[in-house]
Amino acid sequence: HTVIQIDRIRELQKEAKYSPYEAKKKVYIITNAEQITREGANSFLKLLEEPPDSLLIILITSSLKALLDTIRSRCQLVYFSKLNTDEVKSVVSKYTTIDNNMNNIIHISQGNLKSIFSMEQGEFNEKRQLVLQFLRAAASGNSLKIAEVVDTITSQKDKKTLKEILNLLILWFKDTIQMIHFGLDTRIINIDFNNEIKNFTENYKDSNFDGIVDEIENSMTNINRNVFSPLVFTVLAIKINKNLIKLKK
Repeated sequence: HTVIQIDRIRELQKEAKYSPYEAKKKVYIITNAEQITREGANSFLKLLEEPPDSLLIILITSSLKALLDTIRSRCQLVYFSKLNTDEVKSVVSKYTTIDNNMNNIIHISQGNLKSIFSMEQGEFNEKRQLVLQFLRAAASGNSLKIAEVVDTITSQKDKKTLKEILNLLILWFKDTIQMIHFGLDTRIINIDFNNEIKNFTENYKDSNFDGIVDEIENSMTNINRNVFSPLVFTVLAIKINKNLIKLKK
């Protein structure tokens, strides 16, 4: 996500002073509102406190807690429920063909249309293969293998791509936890990796998966803070290895 700096907020404030030409209201839509910097958010409060009658501001966020309390308290909250699979396919089919690859993307996106079209444009399958390579290297504990896959993941990769890989990692472990609690035949998100996740669950079912998910989320926070990405992924691999307990056969 692109960080929304104070300069952008100041531009919005300047434009807000002018009345609309034809319509009764001007509408500003700010997506990923949680990405407004603290300085920008504090400046934005002035507009929220005394908005012109002709102005409607819509903030869109998937992380309400990330917004400042002072901003949340000045907004009318409207919640949108997640689309089911049929509804998602109905929308997606208007723009592209739904093949096996798109079916996988729809399941992994969990109803998020923005993620679906973002994944379609990106190198989706390559990212998922990197997740598998990273997990295998972390499970092995081999420092050379870890270094090689971390180098592949972080070389010339932007922050958005790194966060997508971390999100895919979280989905893998969510599927693992799902299988542990509801059985190996339960329906999972990564439907095309069903056998791989089933084998992984059988081999590591006594592991601390909740702890691993926490470590991945901490890594996400560090990436957002611009911590050196090879260090973030190397530490994550080590911590995943420590939390994995392989069954003895």
